[in-house]
Amino acid sequence: MAIDKKIKYIQTDKDASNGVLLCPSCGSSDVTYDIEKQKLKCNYCNYVFEPSKDEELSKSISEIEGDVRGSGTKDIKKNAHKVSMLCSSCGARVIIDMNHSPSQRCHWCHSVLSISKQSNDGTIPDEILPFSVSRDEAVSKITQYIRKKKSLADTTFLENYREDDIVGVYLPYVIFDIKGHSKMDGMGERSFFSIFRIFQLSSDDHIYYDAKLYHLKREFDFHFYELILEANSNYQRNNIIHSIMPFDTENTVKYHSNYLEGYRYEIRNLNIGSIEESFMNQVKGVARYAMQPFIKKYNRGVSWSNEEITVNSQKWRTAYLPVWLYSYHDRKNQLKYIAVNGRTGEVVGSISYQKGLVWFITIFLVLLELGVYLYVYCYRYAYFFGTIFERIFIFLPFLAILTLFLPKIICSIYEKNKVRHAYEKYTKYDLSEVLEKDEFQKKEYGLTDKQIIGRNDN
Repeated sequence: MAIDKKIKYIQTDKDASNGVLLCPSCGSSDVTYDIEKQKLKCNYCNYVFEPSKDEELSKSISEIEGDVRGSGTKDIKKNAHKVSMLCSSCGARVIIDMNHSPSQRCHWCHSVLSISKQSNDGTIPDEILPFSVSRDEAVSKITQYIRKKKSLADTTFLENYREDDIVGVYLPYVIFDIKGHSKMDGMGERSFFSIFRIFQLSSDDHIYYDAKLYHLKREFDFHFYELILEANSNYQRNNIIHSIMPFDTENTVKYHSNYLEGYRYEIRNLNIGSIEESFMNQVKGVARYAMQPFIKKYNRGVSWSNEEITVNSQKWRTAYLPVWLYSYHDRKNQLKYIAVNGRTGEVVGSISYQKGLVWFITIFLVLLELGVYLYVYCYRYAYFFGTIFERIFIFLPFLAILTLFLPKIICSIYEKNKVRHAYEKYTKYDLSEVLEKDEFQKKEYGLTDKQIIGRNDN
């Protein structure tokens, strides 16, 4: 799948420098990020810095040839480290511990010194997407999210919830754009009603299906934009963090450490080679999703058996993306999160609930339903016989069985174990030169499956 071309690196920190960032207007070093204006701002003279982009890295994938990468994507060669530098304002030596913060105030003149030059340790990305959701907004969203589930939430969790524990964090991501060609082969089925079903319907209670089987081929050129994956192994498999995507990564700006003032951050610890396969699996998923308008007539679905992706061009870049996080340990000491997308405000979280109470309610309802059924069956069945209430009465045992699934439903609602980012739906793409070839194979009768076996088009 990979293209056989030399990698072209774009040096995204060529204008950056370590040390003091001085305000162009007054020379003050007190420069921080203004979330309302979404720009860097001098706190002394209120001068606003316009965020900038790297022009070459900002080019559309349609304009790029080969494998282009930001210099912040290079393999990590060492762990985060301590950097010693001289303060350009007073000459004092200041040590910055990159494990905790990329900036530090000089203890003599109070100027802010920062690290903005990349050093292949994963701390400095190519770009950053600043927060647009304020802390007050995030706190409100998380609090409201918890209140909606307060009725069954674990009492210890509610007692220990503290708004002060909600923190803004920049998490490392890799952003991927790709241009290429796709070939897909598979089998598709269309249902039809044959005369055999007329006789079958009158003699058999089972449901059977008749279908026409086709061999399908699809070819097309594609541009897929802004696929993203977490670049820190501690968060990559966390479905809560994963599900608050997408981010509007088309609005990223050139990285500067002053954007991180007042926020925490995580260091990238995954190289491109270790997540490339995951990206290519996403590319296949988007390709399948993009083909749905071209296979609508196959109402029993399509089973793709062969998918070939030829990569013509690709663009890689690393970025810090904003997330508001509330973390806690449940009764089993498992670490759980409630997260807010720092750009869109979408909130998803895992909330501990009272499992004992849920099971008590479940058993109570099951016993109640079975009790009503036995009472009516033994003493009042004659009153309901032949009426619409008879059907409701007969359904009660099945309702009791369905009620046993209540704990599983509550678990899904509160703990969000099954949520995921639907990258197939949200990824932007362009298709061109779509070729369709369908060959009829045969008619199939008496099928027992509602859809084609091995369906994977959706």
